[in-house]
Amino acid sequence: MAAHQRRISRLLGWDANQIIADEGRGADIAIDISAESDDDSWKDGVAETVKIKLLGSLPAGIPFDAVTDVIGDEEIPAAWLADDREFIAFKVKDVRMYPRYLAGDLLIVRITPNCRNGSDALVYADGTEAVLRQVQQNDDGSLTLKSYNPEYPPKTYRLGEDGVAILGVVVQMRRTLF
Repeated sequence: MAAHQRRISRLLGWDANQIIADEGRGADIAIDISAESDDDSWKDGVAETVKIKLLGSLPAGIPFDAVTDVIGDEEIPAAWLADDREFIAFKVKDVRMYPRYLAGDLLIVRITPNCRNGSDALVYADGTEAVLRQVQQNDDGSLTLKSYNPEYPPKTYRLGEDGVAILGVVVQMRRTLF
């Protein structure tokens, strides 16, 4: 890892072992967010990759395969597709999850209808398009969706009711610093 990347990780409070820099692209970084991305064979730059869709929005009621708001594609390690796992890339648009995520960050999301307590996930809420939130699973079976930005209060929903469903869990964030 280059000295400037170590300084950036130290300034932002990131674990330097989690940062993978693509030297050929300057200051792009990728941070593994979840234990869901436990295969690190791609870090050496030799592993086979596949392209996944980069989506600009995920409207409720439309299966992600049918979404037409494709704004590009991203590469992920082919090994991540083991066991028929599916992934999409999603672009952060707002500040509700600031300071952890910034507008323009690219998120790699593993499609799954559930997640671990405290995971960051794309969630359908209130019958609108998918939103990025931290998911707190409550003892009564409800979910509390939290923004990192304190200006936006948490909201609690009954899973399967209130139009709430988990679409997928964030496994990696990609950010361009310069």
